[in-house]
Amino acid sequence: SSLTEITIPPSVTTIGDYSFFECSSLIQISIPPSVTTIGDYSFYGCSSLTEISFPKTLNQIGEHAFDGIQNLKNVEI
Repeated sequence: SSLTEITIPPSVTTIGDYSFFECSSLIQISIPPSVTTIGDYSFYGCSSLTEISFPKTLNQIGEHAFDGIQNLKNVEI
């Protein structure tokens, strides 16, 4: 519940369903180019998330993956 920032290692190719579901303290996420899929509800309810950086290699974002994010200020694609 106190996780505020995530740096996903380059060995990760998929962020699974419900991975960070309702992690409301999460502020920032950096997704490496190795990630091609973000699963359903992965970041659902991460209401404090303000920054997301998506790689060009991303092919699929699951259903409701980013629902419930209210403070998003910066998205990089």
